[in-house]
Amino acid sequence: MAKMLVQQLTEYFDDLGNKHKNVRFKMRDGFETFAGALYSLPVNKKCSVSKIYEMRYLHATFEAENTDGGGVGIDGARIKFPVPSPDADVIKEMVLQLRTKGAVCIDYVGERWSKIPYVLFNGTAPDRTSHLLINKGVFADKKAGRATIISDVLGRNQLVNVAYEINPAELSDKFVGCIGDLEEDRACITSTIKCRYATVRGRAKASESEGTPVVPLIRKVPIKTRDDIGSCLQTLSGVKGVECLDYHGESVPRVDQIFFGVTDIDQPALPPVGGAAGGAGAGG
Repeated sequence: MAKMLVQQLTEYFDDLGNKHKNVRFKMRDGFETFAGALYSLPVNKKCSVSKIYEMRYLHATFEAENTDGGGVGIDGARIKFPVPSPDADVIKEMVLQLRTKGAVCIDYVGERWSKIPYVLFNGTAPDRTSHLLINKGVFADKKAGRATIISDVLGRNQLVNVAYEINPAELSDKFVGCIGDLEEDRACITSTIKCRYATVRGRAKASESEGTPVVPLIRKVPIKTRDDIGSCLQTLSGVKGVECLDYHGESVPRVDQIFFGVTDIDQPALPPVGGAAGGAGAGG
């Protein structure tokens, strides 16, 4: 088993706008310099690694025969490299660094929060006795269309297709404040960018009749920009029946291709114009 090394980021800026100092993490020994000079040995070795959230990271796969970076045997490894900031220039520079070290494919995986503390976005503490009303039998009714988000990776507007469940309306009516109005014709989009979103977890009933069971409710809510995250979470937390909120940042499979194009696809050789292949076909 490969040796794991404890490292730290001196500063980590989360998607909600908070700065965290001296954030510890573990990574495979020998890869700590592959992303430049971002990581260092931990200052405080007494505190455990934070479990409140998972940092955004680049997930890089390296060529099996590459031994760059001080003689490290890479053996086709997939390594997570935490990204200290959602700034597009920071992400692109890290992708470039990893490519120079032999990374052949790189995914960008967004930050994750499970049950975000309400104090971080001035949210409303949940009322554990309330619930939402759902229309029985229409759980799958959705609103779908295209929206313009501001992408972390690109640092500019990006068109994406999104969809969300509209039942119950008391909750889904709040989603416009998170993603904006949708154009209800879906776009033909080649980008692999996956929109950031919140996950609402709460309680619901099909009616107020006595004996109607309370059931769990889960809804995903797309979010337009990083600046909208706090206000979106704050609004959602104020809806009765909502008990907790999760968050998942923007993710981009093969982010290296977003920045540097497709370089790993073998193109078929084309026959020469008027060459032997054409002549044979004509003479048959």
